[in-house]
Amino acid sequence: MRRRVIFSIAAENEIGSFFEDYNNNFAKRVLIYRRIREFLSDFDFSKAYIMNSKKYIDIADICKIEYITRKNATEVLVINIYLNETLNF
Repeated sequence: MRRRVIFSIAAENEIGSFFEDYNNNFAKRVLIYRRIREFLSDFDFSKAYIMNSKKYIDIADICKIEYITRKNATEVLVINIYLNETLNF
C-alpha cells in the first residue's frame, strides 16, 4: 500500500535549500528528492527507530527523516529532513 507523503514547513525549507545550491547537478538532486518520496511512500515501519520519543528512518546514503504517521498510517508527515553532508554529486 502506498502512503501519501506530506512535508512540514521545516522539511520543505530543507528541500528548498537543497535545490538552491545545485551548481550543474540539478538532475541528480531531483533523483534524490524522488528517491526520498518513493521510499517514504512504501517503507517498512519495522526499520524505523525512536530517539527522544521521536520516530526516525534512515534512507541509505541520503538522509535521516523525522516523521509521524497519520490517518491509520496511510499518511507520513515529514517533520524534519537531515541530509547527509557527504552526498556525492
